[in-house]
Amino acid sequence: MESGTSFKKLPPQPDKLIFALRKMGYTLEQSIADLIDNCINAKASKIRIVFYYNDMKVLKVAIIDNGFGMGGTVIDEAMRFGSDTHRAVNSLGKFGMGMKLASIAHAGDITVMSLGQNSSSWEARKWTIQSISDDWRCDTLPPNEIRELRLQLNTDKEINQSGTAVVWEKIDGIKVRKLAVGASLKRLINKLKIYIGLHFHRFIEDEELEIVIESVHADESDEFTSEEVFSLDPIPSEDESPSDSYPAICTADIQDLGKLDMYCAIWQPNSNAMEYKLGGNAAAKQGFYFYRNSIVKIFCIIRINCYCCYIS
Repeated sequence: MESGTSFKKLPPQPDKLIFALRKMGYTLEQSIADLIDNCINAKASKIRIVFYYNDMKVLKVAIIDNGFGMGGTVIDEAMRFGSDTHRAVNSLGKFGMGMKLASIAHAGDITVMSLGQNSSSWEARKWTIQSISDDWRCDTLPPNEIRELRLQLNTDKEINQSGTAVVWEKIDGIKVRKLAVGASLKRLINKLKIYIGLHFHRFIEDEELEIVIESVHADESDEFTSEEVFSLDPIPSEDESPSDSYPAICTADIQDLGKLDMYCAIWQPNSNAMEYKLGGNAAAKQGFYFYRNSIVKIFCIIRINCYCCYIS
């Protein structure tokens, strides 16, 4: 700072900032994928995604994993917007914002409940729109509320020695039809299964990760569904290629970067495989698939007949 220069600290108004952050444009699929990233970073082998609903709306969404969990200052830091937790080079998160932004896009209340590997008891922290507006006040849940939430979520189903549950409440970002919530959720879950099956297919097909999506009616115990997410590899195998020339490695020479190898493949036209259409028009799913740490992060659509290539 130059000599004689004065300054003022102008912290953002929390209530205005949180309103803007909630409008960042996260889809439900993107939000849940961000939370799955965290589960994978925590070395989880099982993830359960649960939608609790009644006849009028979605009441609660929970993402539960059996990773290494958190306790003490770690869970506090994880709840911070722009957290400063240590991240390995191959970590899927980089800025300490993903879990919070992904959650507040769809829910007014976010609870993170966790059992650390070396902890003897569960801990839980909670953000609400009101507590954030109250100068970023993060609440600590008492043991009786933690026990009640654990029973409701049936956390023992996945979590034995350690794990974490992220719980969304006061849901306002998931649109469903009143009096037809079950049918709306069925369509939503089918779309979510395809998105997750594509983006995390390498983890699922290598049997490193099991993901299940459940829907539970809050008042009718027999209205319950449980569906496993299966791998959806967008790149066809050699046996599925209609051409002896594919799969092939194509090399692009990029200025100032060097040579970039791309694995190229062609699908059999009008294939019945789920991996071919990926839940929609096959032409809309062809293109360049980019992987970061084995996860499909983005694909660029190109209009070439039944053609795919990927760049890791």
